[in-house]
Amino acid sequence: MPKELCIWCERKIESGRPFTLHTKNCEAKNQQHNAIVENVHAAELVAAAALVAQAVDEPTPAPEPPSPPRLPPRLDNRPRRAIVLPARYRQDDAAPEPVSTVVAAAAPAHEDFADADGEGAPPATWVRTTPNRHGIYKVLVRPTTHDPDDTATLDSLCKSSNLSITQRPLLAKPSNTPWWFPFASATVARLMMWFHLGSSLKSIEDLDALITNVLLQDDFNREELRGFRAALGNKTLDEFKSSPDGMPVPDTWKRTSVRIKVPGKNVCTAEEEAVEFEVEGLVYRDLLDVMVENFSGPAFADYHTTPFVYRLDPAYDPADKMVLPDAPLDHAGLPPLPDDHTPVYGEVFASGRLRKMHSELPRSATPNIETIIAAYMFWSDATHLANFGNASLWPLYIFFGNQSKYSRARPTSNACHHTAYFPSLPDSIKDFYRQHFNVAPSAAILTHLKRELMHAIWDTLITAEFIHAYIHGHVVKLPTIPRKLFWQQFAISVAALAPRCFVSKDKIPDMGTSNDARRRQNTREDTTRYRRIIESARNFIYKLGRVITGTNVENLLKPQSWVPTRNAFSKLAAHGLNLFSLFVPDLLHEVELGTWKSLFTHLLRLLQSHGEEFIQRLDERFRLIPTFGRRTIRRFTANVSELKKLAARDWEDIVQCCLPVLEGLFPPEYEPLVLSLVYTFATFHAYAKLRMHTGITIVTFRITVDIVVFELPAEIRRRQRRDAKNKKTSEPTAKQKKSWNIATYKWHAMGDYADSIEEFGTLDSYSTQIGELAHRLCKILYGRTNRRGFEAQIATLERRRRILRGVQQNMHTATLSTNDAPSTTTNSPSDAVKPRTATKRSKIRTALLGEDETLPPTPPKEHHHISDSRRTWMDLTDMVDIVEDEPAFEASTLLAPLSLYSTALGRDSLINFDFTSLVGCWVPDRIFSHKYMRVNYTTYDCLRDADMVHATTRPDILMVSREDNPAHPYTYARVVSIFHAQVQHLASRSKDDRKAHHMYFLWVRFFERDTSKPGGWKYKRLHRIKFCGTSAEPSAGFGFVDPARVIRGVHLIPAFHYGKTDKFLAGPSILRHIHDDEDTDYEFYYVNQFADRDLFMRYAGDAVGHHTAELSPEDLGVELDNETQESDGEEEMDVDDKQMGTERDGDTPMDEDEEEEEEEINGSDEEDDQEGDDEEEQDFEALEGDCDDEDVYDAVGYDEL
Repeated sequence: MPKELCIWCERKIESGRPFTLHTKNCEAKNQQHNAIVENVHAAELVAAAALVAQAVDEPTPAPEPPSPPRLPPRLDNRPRRAIVLPARYRQDDAAPEPVSTVVAAAAPAHEDFADADGEGAPPATWVRTTPNRHGIYKVLVRPTTHDPDDTATLDSLCKSSNLSITQRPLLAKPSNTPWWFPFASATVARLMMWFHLGSSLKSIEDLDALITNVLLQDDFNREELRGFRAALGNKTLDEFKSSPDGMPVPDTWKRTSVRIKVPGKNVCTAEEEAVEFEVEGLVYRDLLDVMVENFSGPAFADYHTTPFVYRLDPAYDPADKMVLPDAPLDHAGLPPLPDDHTPVYGEVFASGRLRKMHSELPRSATPNIETIIAAYMFWSDATHLANFGNASLWPLYIFFGNQSKYSRARPTSNACHHTAYFPSLPDSIKDFYRQHFNVAPSAAILTHLKRELMHAIWDTLITAEFIHAYIHGHVVKLPTIPRKLFWQQFAISVAALAPRCFVSKDKIPDMGTSNDARRRQNTREDTTRYRRIIESARNFIYKLGRVITGTNVENLLKPQSWVPTRNAFSKLAAHGLNLFSLFVPDLLHEVELGTWKSLFTHLLRLLQSHGEEFIQRLDERFRLIPTFGRRTIRRFTANVSELKKLAARDWEDIVQCCLPVLEGLFPPEYEPLVLSLVYTFATFHAYAKLRMHTGITIVTFRITVDIVVFELPAEIRRRQRRDAKNKKTSEPTAKQKKSWNIATYKWHAMGDYADSIEEFGTLDSYSTQIGELAHRLCKILYGRTNRRGFEAQIATLERRRRILRGVQQNMHTATLSTNDAPSTTTNSPSDAVKPRTATKRSKIRTALLGEDETLPPTPPKEHHHISDSRRTWMDLTDMVDIVEDEPAFEASTLLAPLSLYSTALGRDSLINFDFTSLVGCWVPDRIFSHKYMRVNYTTYDCLRDADMVHATTRPDILMVSREDNPAHPYTYARVVSIFHAQVQHLASRSKDDRKAHHMYFLWVRFFERDTSKPGGWKYKRLHRIKFCGTSAEPSAGFGFVDPARVIRGVHLIPAFHYGKTDKFLAGPSILRHIHDDEDTDYEFYYVNQFADRDLFMRYAGDAVGHHTAELSPEDLGVELDNETQESDGEEEMDVDDKQMGTERDGDTPMDEDEEEEEEEINGSDEEDDQEGDDEEEQDFEALEGDCDDEDVYDAVGYDEL
């Protein structure tokens, strides 16, 4: 057989198939081919570097980039195509515009200015403020020219809407242009604001707003509406592009399409020549424009421009001079922490990451321009827009970490900036793929294309101008002085996070050990090696036609859990950006909808394995748990065990309340382990939810797996539907064994929380819950579209709202001097009395229940607020007449006058009074009862909040113990009724002679602590209490309390396991009006310290805003060391607190519980369809549980309260 000469290795090979095989595998050919590929890659890198340099360098003449090496001729001798630079990368040389020189404002006076750090070192510029009354002070990296905390007042520190405060509107810069511009008149402007800024479903409140804010205004003129049409008003908004006085105008939305490369199996072609698929419908705003619009507008008043650190001096004395240690400065230029001082973590602008970024900024060449950081925070997650159909939207939101989280996280603050609406991969991709490759796309191909689409979108958003601003800054003329802003991608919060370390799945159960902490130090970085591996994998997929899930690709990517997608953020890697450090923990999905859900579901399996009656008892107990606070703990109505329509807030309520429910349901051999595990998890959850930290304890668990459990009925039904869909032949009615799987990424991620708080601030600042709340506006705007091409319509409506908010701010500025503050006067007392009932017993019961009153907002400086109404009253003589039927009233006729008398004398105790003290004191025989009392208190994070004490639904209160050496720092009581009376003291001992005093007092039923069952962190149990007194002497358990003694309300949960009893108060009694059962009381109650953050920190004992330094850890049941404490059961739950992990794991498969988490954020879609629009609004009303979006977050400053 004739032979042919190989042109690469010059060997002679037999013709035919042998020569063909040799040609494919010739070593010399492969070497030459690889050399050509390396030359091409080198040329591309050089060309890309030249493009980036051309895009980001200062606009000054620069030398020409080196020419790429000459490429070798093609093997097929065909000519190469000329490579032409795309037009969008070309740039004509132009002289830079001159920057106006503005002298910076003088820095505010601070207490200390540091000297130079040493000879030859740059001068130390840090400053320190004077500590406030809580001992908190700031250490700034330099004197600041703008600090929102300088203007903070007590009103700005109030977090409850029940407090009477003066809302400070965002005021626009004064202008000669009429405030209603761009409209022709104030009448049209007011009408358009009412329509676009109001609710989409008009209500009675909206009608009232129309009358008050439009029709009754002095500048309303009916003649100005002649010829007006809504379409003309909308057209005016859409065509608003410039302002006559040069004020900034909201930027416009843009619309474009993106192209992605589609690989084919066994289709060998270069990636540049691969088939392209065009995805239309990307609606977006320039990232740089979003920053300029906000930093140059009224919102800048709330932005912090200079990084700093909060520190706490717990023993601060204004008379003492603070001595700072003489030691080198840290990387941010701050002095070291003094002895006995503690860093305080909370805000993004006071985080370690922002200080590190600031230290790495280049010095400004223009001394008159201040350099600050714009801390971009991105949220992105898809959402359903309707209960019916498949309409969805994938928005991109931007927040700025320069703004306080207390205002930024509130939807009504408008701090969420809609930036882009991502298109999804259309269904037509399957037809497109089949048309070009004659085969349907596999699941791996579709997944790859979705990733490619996402990064193609980000590549469009990260423009050359944005990269220039990242490296060299962007000069913005702010309301005071021009500043040079450097954008920094501070954090990304999405529902599916990227891993940050290389811990393998089988090592996840080691969380909390020293080995796990060491493994977490091996973090992911965007290195040249990483990008080279990605390029190699893409070469296999596109050029060599390998399968994405094939051996060649998997061998490259699977060991590090990487994907063959070129990350859009990698083009900033050369300038110090590590894309893997951008992602932050996600408490909502990882804990409340993740690890806690899996743990509680496993506990239900345990109960079901012992009998269905235990599940029924669990559901019954949950339904009996009382509510607490303003939507803090909600009523459990449905069967919790069925896990139906549970939103994130419901899972939070379950973890906060389940300890008393689970007690007594498990066998004694492992019930202590279960209760300790749940207590530890609730402690972790409470620490993770704190908004201010001075430290955090991460606790891990030892899991028992020697119990055989089975699927829940809901899991069986879900598996059967999944099996039917997959056409499996397994027995449909058979139960499968289940074990608790902790080898998931969500369990591993919990080890990152402590480090994340130190680096980024507390978790609430970047929780995905904030983005979930922002989805409500998308749903509202969707309701105003025609449902066709709604992305662009939503963008148009969003811009109209931004313009109208600016008009509204101009209106506030123009009318500030004439607007009166809202009235906060109390309701006028009424002498009208309610009709009395037939019997004295029923009259007293009616009086004790009080009347439904509406308390107006309370001044934040006041401690408590009780109505002056006199509609409901009670005679003391009636109490004497029913003593026979109600023995608890026996001492009331005496104690009530004593209480009034002691208050008149300015005392707070009824101890050591005798009857002769009543001489000269006139006490009426009629007292007036009320149902409500509002109590103001300072929270652990130094804000002002309020609790509503309700005599029937929220009667339990917390007071400081008045004992000399209390074994427990608090006293607990249940309010029977709230009273006031007019008291006049005629003797000379009175404070105001012959003046009637308005006296308030509470009639309460006291609790005492059950010392046989201690609680606290040491024992991993809740504190247990019981009623005072006995059935033989019930009056000993009742008494009167001055409202000034009340700290706040407290959540008490019955100890269901111990049942009810009448040993404290025999027989039916009108004093048991809390529940329907009036014959018995629960024998014990548990103090739910996990009900909210503030209660939790009152038992942790180290809150900044609580003055509890005199409380010892033993009083609260806190462990004094890290040694393992013995509990009342056989368990191995305690670990060394110092062995905490720091980083996160790589990609791991989701377990079955994680597959449905997206629909469980706000409930199942199928059940949403049945509930309707109103139920959906309730689902989104408050995801967090112990707070609602309208009153919890407000502007914060620590220098006032």
